[in-house]
Amino acid sequence: MALSDMDAVLQIEQASFSTPWPRQAYLFELARTGRSVCLVCERVQPDGHALLVGDIVIWLAGEIAHVATLAVHPQHRCEGIGAHLLAEGLLASIDCGMTAALLEVRGENLGAQALYQKFGFDVVGIREGYYEDTGEDAILMALKPLLRDQLAEFTKCG
Repeated sequence: MALSDMDAVLQIEQASFSTPWPRQAYLFELARTGRSVCLVCERVQPDGHALLVGDIVIWLAGEIAHVATLAVHPQHRCEGIGAHLLAEGLLASIDCGMTAALLEVRGENLGAQALYQKFGFDVVGIREGYYEDTGEDAILMALKPLLRDQLAEFTKCG
C-alpha cells in the first residue's frame, strides 16, 4: 500500500463498511514502519490499467498479528482476493516475527467468518457491543500457531 493508493482504498472501505476507516487512520498505519503490514491487491484490466480491488492492514504487537481491516471491493468478492490478501498479510507478519493472529468480525458477517475458519481461525471470545454503529457484538477469532505452511494454498489471487 502506498500514499497513491489512498483514494481507491477509501472507496473500497466506504463500499464495504458502515463505519469505514478514515484517510488519517491509513496514513498513520503507513507511517508506522515495522509496526503494521499494509497491502493492496490490484487486478490488471484488459486495457493494461491496474485496478485496486482490495486491501488489508495488520497491526504487529509483541508476537501477535492483529488483522485490523480487510476489505474487497463488492464487485470483486468471491474471487479469492480476500484469501490472497489475508495469506500475504499473515506471511508478511510471520516474516516480522509474529507467531499468532487475532481479529474481530461482526457476528452477522458469515462470509468473513467462513474465510477465517478456512484459514484455521477459532472463535476464542465475544466482545459485547464492540461495533458502535449498531451495538453489535464482535466475534474474537485467533489463529495459533501462525505457520507458513498453513498459508501457502491461499497465496494465489483468484
